[in-house]
Amino acid sequence: MNNRIYKFRAWDKIRKKMSMPFTLEDIDDCVISNQMCDGKYYRLFDCEILQYTGLKDKNGKEIYEGDIIRANFADIKYKEIKEFKSEVMFGYGQFYVCDNSIVYPVFDIFAHIEIIGNIYENPELLEC
Repeated sequence: MNNRIYKFRAWDKIRKKMSMPFTLEDIDDCVISNQMCDGKYYRLFDCEILQYTGLKDKNGKEIYEGDIIRANFADIKYKEIKEFKSEVMFGYGQFYVCDNSIVYPVFDIFAHIEIIGNIYENPELLEC
């Protein structure tokens, strides 16, 4: 039996606001009960649903899709400290981040990740 809790956040495209985390049990008849945020209900089709990776960054903050991270870790191949910023995405059957054309599974580097924002509230963080 799988005891994993599937958690999500939602970016409300209309109100331009991030919801508090919620579970699948909180979804009922195509609405998200967001009582902890402002007591309103959000319709799923007005939201971007962002899944929790099941991991926390180096500061203990939960990592979700859409988060912008700064990764700082030792690149063994090039024998140097590598630092980059990226959006957390899901694809290839896993959560991942990209540095140029290199894909890093979040599971492999989460201890070196620091969440610095998200793509909805802080898109400027990814600008060069």
